[in-house]
Amino acid sequence: AAPLPEVVGAVAGSCTGQQRPVLLGAVAECQTRPTYTKKEVDLAPQLADICDVEGFEEFLDKDAFAGSNAEVMSSADLCAVKQYCADKGYGGFAVWNDTAYFRPESAGACLANLVETSGVTFYINNNQSSTLAGDIKAVTYNLFWWNLYGIQGGLDGSASKIIAAANPDMLGCQECEDILRVLEEGGLSESYAAVSGPLALAMAYKVDVWESLGDGSEIVAEDQAGLYGSRGVQWMRLRRRSDERVVFFMNHHGPLPVNTGGATGGTATAENILNVISLNAEPDDAIILLGDFNAQASSETVMRLADTYPLVYSGVSFGGVDHFFSTLAVVSTENLGSGGSDHDALAVTFAS
Repeated sequence: AAPLPEVVGAVAGSCTGQQRPVLLGAVAECQTRPTYTKKEVDLAPQLADICDVEGFEEFLDKDAFAGSNAEVMSSADLCAVKQYCADKGYGGFAVWNDTAYFRPESAGACLANLVETSGVTFYINNNQSSTLAGDIKAVTYNLFWWNLYGIQGGLDGSASKIIAAANPDMLGCQECEDILRVLEEGGLSESYAAVSGPLALAMAYKVDVWESLGDGSEIVAEDQAGLYGSRGVQWMRLRRRSDERVVFFMNHHGPLPVNTGGATGGTATAENILNVISLNAEPDDAIILLGDFNAQASSETVMRLADTYPLVYSGVSFGGVDHFFSTLAVVSTENLGSGGSDHDALAVTFAS
């Protein structure tokens, strides 16, 4: 008998079209190649899912904001889930047990708050726009510098990643010893200008969107005896390059103990802050005042400030001592998480 390869080879020359040589025992013959209909190919489970929804980033064994579900749907058709998430503008979704759980928080907040969760896959919706054209996004963040950077070593730029994901127009930081480091670790050194101030206050703004018309700082309060000393405000006037809209932006870190207003009381502290604004802002400026006021919403400091500028958003840290006041209408508010600080980063998007 001929060797098997020779048997197949001898038959191969006589096969035509869709035929191929097939060995049956010691005999070879030509058989027609199997074909598949389009329907069968489309349904073949071994083929990769073809999906034209782009801009989603996958994180295995991760979740964010577990239990905060805007909507829930089957994840059997992952492409449809992504499309729905993109259409609705959700920050992302978690998939667990063949179910998709949509998160209403922003993509940046979801990214910053991912945690290890076995069996869950999280998808970040990077299609989500942080702001619409003309909106103004501001962030306040007490960085807890002595601990987050001094003891924890910065946690691999955790705070910077939160800021970068938020992508604000302007930023006010308290307990910030090195704003240049914060920007660099977030990859923001080229796109933001830093304004370092006294008393560990710091600000930054997007240079391609805004230009500075000036900045300054003032002491506005003192802690009660035996604590940390002077407390101040830091401000800047920014003009938007596209339409010359001017914003007076002020950053504050308030006196201790909490809710006392420091050595001179809450009303005096508020009056000092308002006086700095009146001396440096122009009548047509939009006002954004933010920071860690070391004063809750019911305090004399906050109530007096709210008599002049609406209180539009407050955090929850230490009973809610981080605040935004503004003359602008609010589009959205967001708690961005702590990133290792003892305060949460907060964001407000304003209409302008």
